[in-house]
Amino acid sequence: MAGQGEEADGNGNGNGNGAEPDQPAADSVRVVSAHTVMPLWTGEQGGEARLMLTTSGAAPVEVWWRQLRPGEEYPSHPHQAGAVETVSVTPAG
Repeated sequence: MAGQGEEADGNGNGNGNGAEPDQPAADSVRVVSAHTVMPLWTGEQGGEARLMLTTSGAAPVEVWWRQLRPGEEYPSHPHQAGAVETVSVTPAG
C-alpha cells in the first residue's frame, strides 16, 4: 500500500518515483502528521481537506482529513455504486 506521493515501481524496488534509495519502499508504512500534507481544498473560513491515504485495486480506499469551520460545507461528488463512506466527528479542542 503506497501513501500519498509514493508509487511502487512494479519490482518492489524503492518507490518508483525517482526518489533517493533511502526513501521508503512501496510496501512500507510512512507515518505523517495531517498538517504535513498539502490541503486539496480550503474553505472561506479556513477549513481544509487533505487526502491522507489512497489505495488502488478492485476496492480502492481513500482516507481524508477534513476540518470544517462554522458556516462551511464541503460539497462531495457522487461515489460509485456500492461505495461505503465512514465519518468520524471530533469536536475542536
